[in-house]
Amino acid sequence: ARADAGFEWDGARLNGKALFVIDYLADYVLVATSDKKILLVSSAADGLSRKALTTVEKTRRTGELVFKNTPAELISEDPNVYFRVLDAGRVMLAADTLGAAQNMIDQSVAYAKVREQFNRPIGSFQALKHRAAEMFCEIELSKSVVLEALSALDEDSDQVPKLASLAKARLTDTYNLVSSEAIQMHGGIGMTDEHEIGFFMKRARVCEHSFGNAAYHRNRYGELEGY
Repeated sequence: ARADAGFEWDGARLNGKALFVIDYLADYVLVATSDKKILLVSSAADGLSRKALTTVEKTRRTGELVFKNTPAELISEDPNVYFRVLDAGRVMLAADTLGAAQNMIDQSVAYAKVREQFNRPIGSFQALKHRAAEMFCEIELSKSVVLEALSALDEDSDQVPKLASLAKARLTDTYNLVSSEAIQMHGGIGMTDEHEIGFFMKRARVCEHSFGNAAYHRNRYGELEGY
C-alpha cells in the first residue's frame, strides 16, 4: 500500500489512507510512505478499516485502507530498501501478467481450431495465423525479460531497478497487445461476461497503471542508464 499525502506516523502509530490496494484483505500490509519508510501493519491491528473498491476489472480484490492510530512496525527507512520493495512488486506483477498473457494465447489458439466460419476453422485463415504468431513472439520475448528480473531479485543484484522497469514496461505492452488480439480472435463472444477473455482485457488495463505505467518505466530505465 502507498499512503496518500495525509499520511502521518509518530514512530508507533499510523494515520492516513491508501487507495486501490491490491489484495487488501491480506493478513499483513506493507505500507510505503512518501518519505521512503516501509511499515508493516497487521490486518488485525486496532484502528485499521478496509473497504472494497469497484474497478473496471473484477478478478482482483482491490480496496481502500484507512489507518487511525493504527500500530505499525518500522521495517526500514533506507531509501534503497524502499525502492527494492516497490521493484519487487513490479517484477511480481510482470510475472503475473506474463502468466495471464500465456493463458490468453492458449485459449485463443484452442478456440481458433474449433470455431468454424465458411465451413472451415478460423485458425486456418492467414490473417489469424499472423496475429497468433505475433502474440507468440511477444510472449517469448517477455518470458526472457521476466526471468532475468526474477533472477536479479533472487541474487539481490544491483541491476534490479533497471530490470524491474524493463519488465514492467515490456509486460504492460505485451499484456495490452495480447488481450486486445485475443478479443479480436474470439469475436463477439469475447466481449461478453460469459467468456473470461474479456476479463483479461480489463485486468490488463488496470495492471498497466499499477506500480507505474510503461511510459514511466521507459523514462526511469533511461535515467538509470544515464540518458
